[in-house]
Amino acid sequence: MSFGGGLEHAASQFDIMPQGAFADAAGTFGDFMVPLMAHEYFHLFNVKRIRPAEMWPYDYHAEQYTPLLWWSEGVTDYYADLTNLRSGLWTTEQFLGNAAQNMQQVESAPEPWSEEDGSVATWINEVFVNSSQLYYPKGSLTGLLLDVSIRDASDNRHSLDDVMRALYTRFYQKHNGFTTRNLLALLREYGMPDVAAFYQHYVNGREPLPYETVLGKAGVTAARQAISNPFLGVNAQPDDSAKMVVQSVVPGSAADAAGLQHGDVLLKVGEIEASAAGDWGARYRERYRGQDGQPLAISITRGGKPFTLNTQVRERTAVSFTLTPASTPTPKQAKIWRGLATGSTGN
Repeated sequence: MSFGGGLEHAASQFDIMPQGAFADAAGTFGDFMVPLMAHEYFHLFNVKRIRPAEMWPYDYHAEQYTPLLWWSEGVTDYYADLTNLRSGLWTTEQFLGNAAQNMQQVESAPEPWSEEDGSVATWINEVFVNSSQLYYPKGSLTGLLLDVSIRDASDNRHSLDDVMRALYTRFYQKHNGFTTRNLLALLREYGMPDVAAFYQHYVNGREPLPYETVLGKAGVTAARQAISNPFLGVNAQPDDSAKMVVQSVVPGSAADAAGLQHGDVLLKVGEIEASAAGDWGARYRERYRGQDGQPLAISITRGGKPFTLNTQVRERTAVSFTLTPASTPTPKQAKIWRGLATGSTGN
């Protein structure tokens, strides 16, 4: 098995993970496991209890379409990260580094998309690793920006925590799900300025999230840098025999143009051996940087038979982010960040 994941239940969670998810043979959690555990734990509140009206009650025999997965999954991701920060499992640098990675993932999507569209499309898109699934990182970032905005507008008297508690007491405890209208009303009640415009621009709409403007209110500087690199567009993971097995292919990528399919065993990409040992993807990018449009041969086995697939090197401009806390924040910035990091309000 070369990949894994977790699934929340009403009083437990179920996780299947490869050996590489653990730091050692004793089962010490690796970097991916800590946020996964926090994410599934917070689902006890958000999704298993607090949940969209379309999922009340649950129907385990049919799809339940909702535009609110950005909240149910993405904001759960945000609270998982907050839990790690507030408990001391993560440092400030780890929290901000994770947020920066989310920003890079969202801004590297091949085309703009809305969180609501992604929430609905996840049921009908057969490829898990695709733009519609970005409601996880984009929803997490939306939660962060909403939290900072509410704290700023209310002088740290309120936060997104208040919204989550209100969803629990006013909807779950009254045996009801909530709608987008209900959520926007709560955000407005607790101080989110111009919530309708925020929703239309960034949740229902496709405009880039206002990272720099909002994070600055918490004393965090967001710096972005555009980088052009060869982009193959394949997710391949080692199986039990260390063979690199294709899990997914990004539509429109060089791998897609070559005809790579789920289950193919990747042997070589151009001159680079696809090996479980070391970062072969980094070696590929280094070797073929600046060669956009040049022929590229990909060696695979499919069904046990060898094949050579032909495509071209394709470069993609990605945006990287660095988030840095201010060395001398204003008193209000310091108060907002302290409240966010500790789960407190007031002074």
